[in-house]
Amino acid sequence: MELPGAIRDLPGEMIPEELAGVHGYRERLSSLVFEQQRAENAAFCQRTAAVYCLYRTMYADAEAELLGLPADAELGDLRARRRDLRLRETALQAQVCLVLRIGTTAADRAVDEAVGFVERLPRVFALIAANVISVAGGREALRRSRVLDRAKVREFDGALADRLQADPRELLAIPALREYANLLVQRIDQDAAVKRQERSRDDRTVTFRPEDDGLASAFALLPAEDVLEFQRRVDDIIDTVCDHDSRSVAQRRADGTMMLLRGFVTLGCDCGACENTEPRTAADGVADGVIVRYRTLVHVVINERTLTDPDSTEAGYLIGHGPITADHARDLAARDDAVVREFGDRITTVTPNQEDTLDSADTTVDPVGSTAEAGDVAEDASARPAPAAEQNPAADPELTSEAEPAPLVRASGSGGYRLTADLARYLTLLYPRCVFPMCTRPAHRCEIDHSREFDHADPARGGRTEACNLHPLCTAHHQLKTAGSWIDVHLPDGRILWITPDGQQIIVNPAGIVLALFPDLRRVQWTVPELPAPKPRTRNKPTKLQREHKRREQIRERNRAAAERLREPRPPADEQNARRSGAGISVVEERLRCLLRSHRTRLRAETRAARAAIFPEGPPPERPPEPAHPDDGPPPF
Repeated sequence: MELPGAIRDLPGEMIPEELAGVHGYRERLSSLVFEQQRAENAAFCQRTAAVYCLYRTMYADAEAELLGLPADAELGDLRARRRDLRLRETALQAQVCLVLRIGTTAADRAVDEAVGFVERLPRVFALIAANVISVAGGREALRRSRVLDRAKVREFDGALADRLQADPRELLAIPALREYANLLVQRIDQDAAVKRQERSRDDRTVTFRPEDDGLASAFALLPAEDVLEFQRRVDDIIDTVCDHDSRSVAQRRADGTMMLLRGFVTLGCDCGACENTEPRTAADGVADGVIVRYRTLVHVVINERTLTDPDSTEAGYLIGHGPITADHARDLAARDDAVVREFGDRITTVTPNQEDTLDSADTTVDPVGSTAEAGDVAEDASARPAPAAEQNPAADPELTSEAEPAPLVRASGSGGYRLTADLARYLTLLYPRCVFPMCTRPAHRCEIDHSREFDHADPARGGRTEACNLHPLCTAHHQLKTAGSWIDVHLPDGRILWITPDGQQIIVNPAGIVLALFPDLRRVQWTVPELPAPKPRTRNKPTKLQREHKRREQIRERNRAAAERLREPRPPADEQNARRSGAGISVVEERLRCLLRSHRTRLRAETRAARAAIFPEGPPPERPPEPAHPDDGPPPF
């Protein structure tokens, strides 16, 4: 297929040599883009290594000589060397600016980045070259490691690299990588994490800067819980307009921010037709049916023992942000407007084996961020639930035990299509964001999806509304999955396997960080009411929707079995070689195997020839559309 004109007009060095041969083929183009990304990452690593060598040549070696001078060195020599070192630093900055075509601030950042990757995170740096993680992911890991000293940062580097290389099919989005890096820092050096947070809170600020074309920008660096509260308020106020509002989401947020500053709690729709055209304040009330929103929830998950024991260092989890220190979580729970709630009903009848585990229950906290006129509530939920092994929504393989632990709390499950309050709250605690690979949309802006499709005619056939079959998907990826091109499979270890339209297998572990912090979230006993009786059908054959569900379920079972085979230990290499070479097989058996192979090859060739004689080459005949049936309808999810 001929390349587009816009591509042909580009200089020759900008067009990959293989592009002309793969244009028009989705799978081949995807492979080409992947290889180009791999080459780009490798080029970045090579450039970073060259910048590091330039730094060593122009500055670092002279600095080492200065630091190695004896204490009784002459004062004049010290001053001369320091003056020379300052000149070398300026010369290095100018040289990097020249060769990279960047400014002085970006040049300093490039040198600092090169030193950090080469000297502090060499294993993570190598994973960038191997295209295991992106350059942005490596930079995020480097930023999180700044608080650690040179000895402890190598432990951080090894642990993070082992996590990223645990499964070549598993992808880690930037927010998940950031959360895991924060968790590692807290586990390696708790005191350093606390000190870093204290120093960071002192850096909070708000700045304003004029921009072009009559605009200006505002930047705020605030504590995470305050930003989450502000974000929820903005999201609430932009939802007070109808779907016919002409503004984009970004424009609504900008206008909503100013309306909040002016004391309004509704935005005011510009469609001119609905009843919400006028902005309202909280004092206006809801007399005419206009909903005035002013309550904001911010969830924090914390263990009960961390909440009650001031010496506990177990981290908490601020939903929408990530892991936080134990002191930070306790401070949020101690606020006057905080509400502490446990998840589910504690199981009081215990066996002797369970008595030692009850103190590990998680507590649900609702810290409330309130203002005088709005009464905003920030909810901090710390839970201790957990489904059974086969119903585990997202278990961490490293934390899974052979014996299934006894449940600690009891929660209400669902026997129909809709979620119960306990299920909705459990999913809020468990999944921080959309479970589609590399998606970063927060879970509170997603839709709850049934992994196996719910059968409205007969719920007992599968796809029930339970924790092991539910997860959040943003609207775009929910529709993509519903279309049938992407298929998801919940693995027994709690991870989610996605099968792309090209057959590629990708694994995500969206709840791994939460369950690593709160393993008791697996220990929930769900009480499920009786399932409704199947609806009577007017015909015996399955509907089109049921056939599509069956097709997806067959693909799920095949890929689930394949994933389980990959986790099984492989036979020794000598045994594999023996099987491949045919050792241990008699001459008669080997001859029979060759005859069967040649017979199958000849049979396939004859079949293709007969098919070509019956069906000549050309476009396939169009099938008449299947007649509509009253039981058929659009997917109900």
